[in-house]
Amino acid sequence: MGVNNRKFSRDVQSPGLADSAAGAYTAQLNGITRNRKATKTRMADPDAMLVYELMKRRGDEEAHHKAILNTLGVLYKGLNEADSNKLTAHLKAQGSIGNNILNLINMPKDAHISIHQITKGLGHEYHPTQKNNLRGFQQDLVDASEMPLEYRMHIGEQYMKTAVSEMRNDIDDLLTAHPSMQEKLDMSGVRAAQALKDAAEGK
Repeated sequence: MGVNNRKFSRDVQSPGLADSAAGAYTAQLNGITRNRKATKTRMADPDAMLVYELMKRRGDEEAHHKAILNTLGVLYKGLNEADSNKLTAHLKAQGSIGNNILNLINMPKDAHISIHQITKGLGHEYHPTQKNNLRGFQQDLVDASEMPLEYRMHIGEQYMKTAVSEMRNDIDDLLTAHPSMQEKLDMSGVRAAQALKDAAEGK
């Protein structure tokens, strides 16, 4: 299995997580908010409920990789397992990668399409089928894939610090302008859970 494969990129960057970004996001969100559901012996945790309501998928939203999966995947070309692990550790030290929930953000479908158009235009997103008209980090990453590990780590770090930061600003702009961001969230369950907690604590 080679670096042109999305599954390879996911496995090497975030082993053990679900294949799809959406599945990985949902599973991790459910894990960190498991106390949002009341049981016979436990009240629902209003904080967990709040996190879930703020972060869950809505409408036609799709999970987007902030550090783009296949773009970083090209750096692993020809590496053995030990060097792949070193590269992954180095990239993780710069920020979240792969299908880690901190590298994923839910975006309305049209905004998701727009961000990929922007990132490709900036040269911040590379697809393995792209052979010509490489620019910016597209060219840097492809060139680095033929170089020793240390250079790949350097280029990967620059990508994380520069490109991912710039793309995050573009994501913020797209989401701020999107009509769905004006929709009110239903926080009634959170308020009810908080009221029960306050009553139990005598507040």
